Amino acid sequence: MMNYGYFNPMMTPQQRLSQLEQQYSQFGQQVGFKVLPVTNVEEANASQIDLNGNPVFFYNKGKNEVYIKQFNVQTGLADFYTFTRVENATKTESKDEFKLINDKLDKLYSILEKPKKAVKNDE
Repeated sequence: MMNYGYFNPMMTPQQRLSQLEQQYSQFGQQVGFKVLPVTNVEEANASQIDLNGNPVFFYNKGKNEVYIKQFNVQTGLADFYTFTRVENATKTESKDEFKLINDKLDKLYSILEKPKKAVKNDE
């Protein structure tokens, strides 16, 4: 038996909260998301989505991409995002870049040191 609008001043806040949770648990909706496999981005873009704002995830195994489509309740349009995996640079590429930067710094250091050496030789 539910007592809507009934307030018992002798109840502790925890008891009141528990009572409210029991009363309104039937109205609560679970927020979840869907993950659907697709073969291309057009298939994901053409898919229907929920109008409650929950995102729908699409996975394209062939391209290793994830698409997210979500109804934007503020604009009334569907937002669509694409995520792709970006491979990290290989160690040799990063070593080459580091060596290039190091060489440039060495040249700059040698240019800056020349005036100091000339002053010491003149003394």
